[in-house]
Amino acid sequence: MPEKFHHYPNYQKIFAIACGALHWISGNVEDEKESWIVAFDLGTEKYRVIPQPGYSGSPRYVCLNNFEGCLSLSCNYYSNDVKSNVVDVWLLNKYGEENEYWWKLISFTPTEEMDDPYSIKPVAYSKSGKKILLEIDYKNLVWYNLEQESVEDIVLHDLEPIFDVYSCLESLVSVDVTGTSAEGITNAKKN
Repeated sequence: MPEKFHHYPNYQKIFAIACGALHWISGNVEDEKESWIVAFDLGTEKYRVIPQPGYSGSPRYVCLNNFEGCLSLSCNYYSNDVKSNVVDVWLLNKYGEENEYWWKLISFTPTEEMDDPYSIKPVAYSKSGKKILLEIDYKNLVWYNLEQESVEDIVLHDLEPIFDVYSCLESLVSVDVTGTSAEGITNAKKN
């Protein structure tokens, strides 16, 4: 009889697909000792628990995402160091390796317009690589300037009050590749 799995997604139902695995938060987000990041590898169909990063305060809202192919974690918490809310965005480096580790990509204090955000999603780097586009609470987009360590709002017109931003990755591989090889497709086109 298979072993029972106890790491079910918590009430927030925040999922992310990155590095070939589905990820979610299990347990109580506010208590990092009772909260886990769980990965289900879609190829091997095996679960594993990923250690959380070293937060600088008690997490209030935690959000998982795929950023540039890496698992990212955004955390909103109250910091005693700066006496206000702080948002950190982390990336999991060397995913699945013995020496994988969380690296803090950015840290900032939310602006008044953000109104205590719970969902912070890194979307993409700017063309110059000096800024990161962030989606805040499905209703705001901001640029985080990596050099100046500052946030600048983006004014959008004619959008619904709530939206979601997705990143697309181009590929030459067909989604429907059952029983077909690239060589077979090329030969079929020649005939």
